[in-house]
Amino acid sequence: MTSPKFPECIYLGEFHSPTYGNPPAYLPAIQGGFCLHYQTGEEVFANHQIENTVLCLIEEMPAQLVRVHIIDFANRPNFLHLAQLKQHNICHFYLNEHASTQAFNELEATIQTRYHTLFDGNDSHLDHYNARSLCPEPYHILIINTDYFPNNSLSAKRLSDFISSAYSAGIYVIALHNCDKAI
Repeated sequence: MTSPKFPECIYLGEFHSPTYGNPPAYLPAIQGGFCLHYQTGEEVFANHQIENTVLCLIEEMPAQLVRVHIIDFANRPNFLHLAQLKQHNICHFYLNEHASTQAFNELEATIQTRYHTLFDGNDSHLDHYNARSLCPEPYHILIINTDYFPNNSLSAKRLSDFISSAYSAGIYVIALHNCDKAI
């Protein structure tokens, strides 16, 4: 059963414990996103983890209310299952600096429009707006591979403002970071 609002918890997978078995791992969605740190050599596993998490999110929401944006300049696709959703206009890939900056700017404009135009005193989150709207607005999931983005054109303040206001505006941010490299 799909819900017209963003899920309350994000399924990350399972813990593996000889004592407790394999309990599920969830993250409260209200955190607005997360960063998956991985070491060199673990990128394929990290990409697979992110892809599974996003596919679980998509499964819980109506297809017309979710858009996935992936900023990853890798020459070979890292998210093969999500790539299949391009034909349904659910998933969008940004493979270079120009396209990723434009996508970031558009998502930032979406945040600003929602706060300044859509939301009124009764709305503090896109869930509230969509609950009373005849034309609900889509949720966005932004996946960023920090090996490639952000670049020097984005200030730390602008990026911080984006991240702090994204979740309530319906944008969930997932960063993928190789902890052997500096951001």
